[in-house]
Amino acid sequence: MSKSPVQGSAGQAEHADPAEKSDEKKKVLQEGVILLQRYDRKSSCFQLRLCNKKLANLSFTVDISKSVNLELRAPPGKGTSHSCNVEVPPGLEVELCQIAQVDPKKGYTLSATYSWVPKPADRKLVQQQTAEEVKRRHDIVANLKTCNIVPSKFDSAAKIEEACSKRGISQFVDAEFFPDDTALFNQPQSQDNPCVVWKRPSEFCDKGEIRVFSDSITPCDIHQGALGDCWYLAALAALAEQPQLIRELFSSDKHSSLGVYEVSCFKNGQLTKVIVDDLIPCSPSTGKPCYAHVNVEGEGQTVNELWVALLEKAWAKLHGSYEQIEGGIPCFGFMSSAVFSKPSDA
Repeated sequence: MSKSPVQGSAGQAEHADPAEKSDEKKKVLQEGVILLQRYDRKSSCFQLRLCNKKLANLSFTVDISKSVNLELRAPPGKGTSHSCNVEVPPGLEVELCQIAQVDPKKGYTLSATYSWVPKPADRKLVQQQTAEEVKRRHDIVANLKTCNIVPSKFDSAAKIEEACSKRGISQFVDAEFFPDDTALFNQPQSQDNPCVVWKRPSEFCDKGEIRVFSDSITPCDIHQGALGDCWYLAALAALAEQPQLIRELFSSDKHSSLGVYEVSCFKNGQLTKVIVDDLIPCSPSTGKPCYAHVNVEGEGQTVNELWVALLEKAWAKLHGSYEQIEGGIPCFGFMSSAVFSKPSDA
């Protein structure tokens, strides 16, 4: 895994065009740094937004001083009529500025310079802040191992829930895919690895009921995040055209208070049941999932759905780490998820 695509590197880009009012444009400035430009007819101005798919804050600057008959409207305290600087948290899409004509009766040309600098989280500080919780998880795993409750010893998540209930265990942590850098990277000891924290849905979901999926499952639910596994997510998006196929990937559609789930995958032509916990990689800056998750841009029922993050985690576990699932061909991802689906009665 290249640390530049994940964590980000400084960069600069230039852009010049007549900025047609009908245009809605998307420009990839760097892998994971995506500029969105659209014309808002209500306010009669162009809107610039930045989608940051890195695992680091980006200090992003827009400069339109070379533009003709255009002025920049920055958020309060963020800039001047010709430039602005905005901090964009990892995994989020943020409005940078608006650009409007100075004289509506005259023509205009947009000539902009964009520059950005990543600001990764302080690894030592994050480790200090999470040390107590990490120790607690290790204690949970030690207890589970003593009771011989590890996924490879059980053929279903339901049996793990039953075993934990008998022993008064209230939370499950997967001892065979422990939530730390070994589950994320091929070289977990490298100091170049971006900083990630692990959280349960109760810690990162909005208020309301936590669900595996809502009544409506659509391809638009899927938000990629910072990991380069679009090939796999493209396959899931195709599968989501038939929501029942997504539901059939899970042994249960109920949220597990214990935090254990069972997912079906195909690997090397073999149907494989993968059991995972619900600890999800999150950004230390936002506390939200930094890899694949249900799209939270549209506020509402989909905010607390887990199916995307859990499927990605199961696929990562099956391959040894999240890094191992970067780069691939969508048809292989489709076969890994769809082959086992029940045949039609027709």
